[in-house]
Amino acid sequence: MSAAVQIAPAEQKDRKEVQVTASPQVWPGMQFFEQAFDYCVDAWQRSVLFLDILRQRGNNHFEVSTKQAPNVLNFDFEVIMDGRYITEMRTAAVSAVAARHLARADAAVLAVIGSGVQARSHVELLTLVRPFREIRAWSPTNDHVRRFVSEAAALSPVPVHAAASAEQAVREAGVIAIVTSSATPVVQDAWVSPGAMVISVGACRPDTREMDPALVARSRVIVDSRAGALAEAGDIVQGIREGRWDETHIAGELGEVILGRTPGRTTPDEIVVFKSLGMAVEDVATAQLVLTRAKAQSKGREIAM
Repeated sequence: MSAAVQIAPAEQKDRKEVQVTASPQVWPGMQFFEQAFDYCVDAWQRSVLFLDILRQRGNNHFEVSTKQAPNVLNFDFEVIMDGRYITEMRTAAVSAVAARHLARADAAVLAVIGSGVQARSHVELLTLVRPFREIRAWSPTNDHVRRFVSEAAALSPVPVHAAASAEQAVREAGVIAIVTSSATPVVQDAWVSPGAMVISVGACRPDTREMDPALVARSRVIVDSRAGALAEAGDIVQGIREGRWDETHIAGELGEVILGRTPGRTTPDEIVVFKSLGMAVEDVATAQLVLTRAKAQSKGREIAM
């Protein structure tokens, strides 16, 4: 159950509310995340408060999570905007930044496992950071993958093909984006070639996994949030519970790689897994940048309060 996010801003005179609808015309572009990294630090220093209440448990108890809520509120500017598109694009943009730092420069084939909104946004943004010559897509529902291929073709500068199986999509792929709601592995270790990068966006509960644990075990693992991964990422948590690895198997966070504090890819043949759960601060930073672009383009409505 989603709940409203309520934050009490400091009292101000002549306050105004800016309501912005995020759209491709307003979206600040793939560059946002590395720009937003500095803003995130600044936002916390200025005590920007963002509460993200995802699920209600029992009658009066709410569980606070790092996942997204329906609306993103940035009270520096008292802005209200639809969070669906924000979350859809910032998730793929984070993956694209991860690919920029972790994927091989000569990655030629992108495999997309899944056919939902995240699959489409990943095709749109991953093609900005690597010159793929082919995109292969697979989903367990034939109608869904056919529809996805048709829609993705309009977003991609390279051909998009439907694969007959997940294995056919993954074999020899340089970047593999797993964007599913599956609770069990959809990508097997034996399918993944040396030097590949695997982006895992699904399996965001500790009782689910979308990667073969043998694949995770032999890969260098980078996460968006170490604390989040150790609490929520089933692909990580279950392997620890089963004694396959411990917490030190996480080599670092993406932010640490961007800042040069942790090595990303260490050898050409190394398989690198980027496990993405999403963080509320990414929504806050993205909301700030969308608002900046919206104001520059005179988008949205300003309402006297």
